[in-house]
Amino acid sequence: MTPKNPFTLRIGGVYSVAASVGTGATPAAPTPLLTAQGWSYRDITIMDSGAVAFTAQRVGRGAPDARVIQVLDKAASLPRTTVTDMAAKSICHETPRGGGVCYAVQGPAWGARNVLAYLDNSPEVHLIVTDVEGRDPRRVDTGVDSFAFPLYP
Repeated sequence: MTPKNPFTLRIGGVYSVAASVGTGATPAAPTPLLTAQGWSYRDITIMDSGAVAFTAQRVGRGAPDARVIQVLDKAASLPRTTVTDMAAKSICHETPRGGGVCYAVQGPAWGARNVLAYLDNSPEVHLIVTDVEGRDPRRVDTGVDSFAFPLYP
């Protein structure tokens, strides 16, 4: 049996939900931090500063095949875009028997002191390492399918 969903979200976005673990109380309705029609949000993380970082992608017919990395600063009402070329298409390879296999592109990884690693949207698929502000991006490798990066502490 699936538990009943205590609330419904009608618009895509980033929401804050108060914890009610162990109290048995019904949680309060989620508080929207950021909502927008036609956008999908994922890879959400909380920064040391209290800002919320996430990836966003336009959805629907004709939407570009790329995600952006955005940061919603504490007390801000609109996010700022820091990276505009994050990969979103599936990565596909041929198998030795002539078949094919495709898988989703890995999301970004946050490291210590707000260092960020992600795969870009170029045909060669570069591994990029930069800071949360997108300053001084460095191409670390090319032809990357996935990577490992220390988790955000």
